[in-house]
Amino acid sequence: MRCPCAVSAFLGLMSLAESRSSYVADLSILAFAGTPVGKVVPFNGLDLYVSMPRNKSEKGPDPMRQFGVLMLPDVFGIQSTENMLLADSFARAGYITVAPDLMDGKPRTEGSMSGFNASEFFKSHGPSVTDPKVEKAITYMREQMGVRHIASTGYCFGGRYVFRALGLPDNKGVQVGFAAHPSALSDDEIKAIKGPASLAVAEGDTGMLTKRRVEIETAMGTTGQPFTMALYGGTPHGFATHPDLNNPVQKAAKEDAFLQAVRFFETCHILNPILYITDMSLTFSEKTIIVIGSASGMGLATAKTLLDEGAKVGMSDVNSAALENAVKGLDSEQQERVFFRASDVTDRLSIRNFLRDTKSHFGKVDGVANFAGCGGHELGTQSIWETSDAEFDFIANLNIKGAFHVLAEALVPDFLSHGGSFVHIGSMFSLQGFLKGAVFAASKHASLGMVRSAAKEVGDRARVNCVLPGAIDTPMHQANLARVPKDFPAPTLVGKAQEVADVTVFMLSDKSTFVNGAAWSVDGGAGL
Repeated sequence: MRCPCAVSAFLGLMSLAESRSSYVADLSILAFAGTPVGKVVPFNGLDLYVSMPRNKSEKGPDPMRQFGVLMLPDVFGIQSTENMLLADSFARAGYITVAPDLMDGKPRTEGSMSGFNASEFFKSHGPSVTDPKVEKAITYMREQMGVRHIASTGYCFGGRYVFRALGLPDNKGVQVGFAAHPSALSDDEIKAIKGPASLAVAEGDTGMLTKRRVEIETAMGTTGQPFTMALYGGTPHGFATHPDLNNPVQKAAKEDAFLQAVRFFETCHILNPILYITDMSLTFSEKTIIVIGSASGMGLATAKTLLDEGAKVGMSDVNSAALENAVKGLDSEQQERVFFRASDVTDRLSIRNFLRDTKSHFGKVDGVANFAGCGGHELGTQSIWETSDAEFDFIANLNIKGAFHVLAEALVPDFLSHGGSFVHIGSMFSLQGFLKGAVFAASKHASLGMVRSAAKEVGDRARVNCVLPGAIDTPMHQANLARVPKDFPAPTLVGKAQEVADVTVFMLSDKSTFVNGAAWSVDGGAGL
């Protein structure tokens, strides 16, 4: 069964696929010898061999970083030169490649089988020991490297765990799998997969003779998933990683198995509309976003939109009663994806605790939007010489110091997931003056300056942008209109909270990965 490819419907993807398709015909990217180019990275007690695609840095948001390969090695582990070179080969095919040390630094020694007890080895490295390592590697790829879609390739011992990773709950496992001569693979593990799978089988594999191959093919046919299964004649178990290079049949088989994996990933991983198009939309099903100032108005509209897109949302506001009512107004399913607590942006510890507790609750934070701010008590009523020090301090404390607190706490290294997004809500008056609102305008200019400075500081790991609304019909806007004199010039262009929310959500999404340090006006042209 072949993977469905909606080629005609997705012409925009064709150029992407074509730009990568040259890789799969170029066997020069498959290394049989040489010096590995990746590096070993420790992560929460697990060593990972990480190999990056050419022309790609480990730092900085990059739309193509969303594609990665989780390589699960055989019993020789990541310490094997051949296994490291194979990981490098997948990186040269365009994928961020991560191979975990499944053997805790104690793999089988390459060479003679003397002294190697396979039964004891598999018993001591069973699922209860190995599954957590695989899941930790997936977490590293998603949260530290910014990889969104993960294909997994596994060999011998690692092949079984490709299928187990394909059977993990949605958003926690891998999406596509390839396994060469997998060991100890059960029918139940095959039937549990939730994504396409491809198998490379050795004719001479004593653990997978004709009867077992038929059983595996039958089990795969019950999954409802696209699959391929290729039999390599004249090959022994292990040919896809450790062939006899003096045997042209085995050498060619390793080449073909590598191409089988990459082509399968290309076909199912990129052109499949379910696996790829979904990722290129605004979907937030795998994301956690914090919205500060979300009890009403633009902040609440943004939180609701994120929840509609599938996100988990941390909601906070200084008005605890309004915040609680806002959460109660959500449907029950959305409430389950909300963590909320009152906090005050003028109190740095309050913001720090809320941000950290939200991350602890959900496990990660991918973005923060800060709507907290005010126009003061006298906006539109007092000239600069009439403005008191108390009014200045009130506005500056909330709009400048408050913005500083949220920026400073959210942009601490390792708080946001790699490639995360911070959106500060400023004002059209971040770029111009305000009649009888000098301090308000000054505070909004200041916050924009902080945003742009922060964007320079963290651009290698996160995006920081500013949305600049004009007059927006919110409770705060209505309160301001009720306060100003009747002869005060009323805005002729008034937007809706949802219109600001839509832009903010876009800035938090993976469709704005090349936007950093920007000021996006949402004012209907009033600021022109």
